[in-house]
Amino acid sequence: MKEHTWGTLALRTEKTASNTNNRLGAIRDADYALQQFWTRKDVNRRIKNMVFKGMVYTTALCGLGAEITSDTELRKHESEILRLGRKTLGGKACEKDFTSSKYAAWSNTKVRKTLGIPTVARELSRRRVKWFKQMLKTPDDDIMLRAALSGTNRVDGEHYQ
Repeated sequence: MKEHTWGTLALRTEKTASNTNNRLGAIRDADYALQQFWTRKDVNRRIKNMVFKGMVYTTALCGLGAEITSDTELRKHESEILRLGRKTLGGKACEKDFTSSKYAAWSNTKVRKTLGIPTVARELSRRRVKWFKQMLKTPDDDIMLRAALSGTNRVDGEHYQ
């Protein structure tokens, strides 16, 4: 089956899985390119967090807002981002339990809070609402897409083919 696009909105096809794998590969590549940076001791953790958000997290979400993603794909993105986020934090992403003298990993919520990133689903929702607000601000742009979203091929009394 062929990949279909509808304006800036991609329709779901069987190529979505390979697209997800390509995106995850791009996330790993962005992280790998900065591998030397993450291990440097002379760089402040706050700066590492900013670089993580700017390079890895942005790569993960780039163009994802225009696609229809399943819950499984969102979970894959989320788990990969958190895995790389823990790697970025190094040994700081765990706490020592003094009663048993064992280390316990931070929760996903605590890792996200430390890195200053929201969940993938929340960020995609925010970006899609922002896009929709922008589309409503300029009603003369994207007339065909607005007609398709409203479920009709008539816009302002005019008929479009």
